Order: sequence, then structure tokens, then C-alpha cells
Amino acid sequence: MTTGAPRRGPGAVVLLHPAGATSEIWWKVTSLLPNDLRVHGFDLPGRPGDQAAAPEGRTGPPTFEEEADHLASWMASAGLDRAVLAGISMGGMLAQYTAARHPSIVAGLVIGNTNHRQTPEGRAALLRRAHRCAYGDLTDDYLDETIERWFTPGFHRRHSGDVDRVRRIMRRVPAAEHSADWSRIAGLDTTALLPAIGCPTTVIAASHDTSTSAAVQREIADLLPQSSLVVTDDAAHMSCVEEPVIWADAITRHLRDDTDAGPTPHP
Repeated sequence: MTTGAPRRGPGAVVLLHPAGATSEIWWKVTSLLPNDLRVHGFDLPGRPGDQAAAPEGRTGPPTFEEEADHLASWMASAGLDRAVLAGISMGGMLAQYTAARHPSIVAGLVIGNTNHRQTPEGRAALLRRAHRCAYGDLTDDYLDETIERWFTPGFHRRHSGDVDRVRRIMRRVPAAEHSADWSRIAGLDTTALLPAIGCPTTVIAASHDTSTSAAVQREIADLLPQSSLVVTDDAAHMSCVEEPVIWADAITRHLRDDTDAGPTPHP
């Protein structure tokens, strides 16, 4: 998904999606962004309408490093010398790797409900999930479990149409790509990379997120040299759908502010 013509400089934002989804997941945030901003959604290979081809000769799911290089190549082809990267969950992980590998093209980061490393227990659970998706179609049980993690019960009751839209987005992504996403996340470790990321960053945490807790978001913010931490009490894992105003405000601030100065480091 790309909205608006490509634009050079920090006046552009690239939106990065979570596992098992596409950039359509940002629909509520994009509706709140000022019209003069240039907004681009990047979909990983294997999604409907993806923009990046998998490298020749690769065996197994692509790594975050490979996907970061795909993103950098796509930005160059789109005429984006530099942009703010906004990523939720897996998208936040990809944003971290991209900022570490290609710092000159990243004007700032807005990341949330994400992680920087896996525990052995977490890695094992993710690999079980990957195996489950690799050997069969996406089941209602699998989708139900994901939706339950992603949203608070109250939001699910009050905004069933939004939840149904997310479910449709997930169904359009092939089961093999769900599996590849979980396998990729299982190998995540940016702990040593984060202290070298010099761009201003906003980290968004949600108090009801059982997948990537607010404490983990603070760990990430503590490792980043220029970071601010924002915590919402009204969302679970998919806060860009439950609390889109927080994301839209953070993205707009990054695009409006002098990105060289960055936000005040969090206490």
C-alpha cells in the first residue's frame, strides 16, 4: 500500500505491519494523519501485492536482516532517501534492524508492542506456532487465539467491525507467510544493536499487552540513545487499531519536528 507520491526527505513515513498481516492494518492511523504528509505502507514478500522479491537461492524463511535490505532497496526505488519508520509488533522489529543496518535512510522510529530478544520459552512457543501454520490452512482456532491476544475484550465487544476487518486481513496472508513470520520472530535479538541506533525514537507500550509487555517496551527505550516512552492504559497488542490517535500523534510529531534534535530522552 502506498498513499501519495514518493517524497524525499524526512517528510515521509513508511508503515511496517505485524506478523500475519499487511500494511492495511494501519487504516485507522492513516485516516488521522495530516493530508500533506506522505504515507507509504510496505508489505513483506508473499503478501498480496508485495513490493519485494525474495533473494535467489534462499532456503527457509527470510531473516530480519534480509527483510531490512529489501526495505532499503524498496525505499530507494520509491525515491525515498530518508523516512520515519513506524512499526508495530514484528514491524517494530524490522524497523530496529533497518535502522541498525541502514541508518542513513532512517529519520526516526515510532515502534511499539514489539520486542528486542526472545526467551528460550518464547522462542519455543513461536516455533510451535510457525510449525502449526506451515502444515495446514489458517484455522478458526488459530485466528481466534491471535485476535484474543491482539485486542482487549472491551474493544472486541464495542468494535466488532474493526476486529472482523483485521481477521480478513490475516486470512488474505498465506499460511506459509504466517509461518515464516513466526520463525523470523523466534530468532530475534537486537539487544546489541539498539545502543548504536542514533535516530530519535518513540516507543509505544500498552498496559494490557500480554505478548510484549510495557516492561519490555521500557527495556527497549532504555537501550536506545534518543527515545521517549508512551504508555496507553486502553489497549492490548494491536494498539494501532485500538488507540490510533497515539500512533498518529507520534508519527506526526516525528515528521514535524527537527529530526536531528529528536525527542527528550525518557527519564
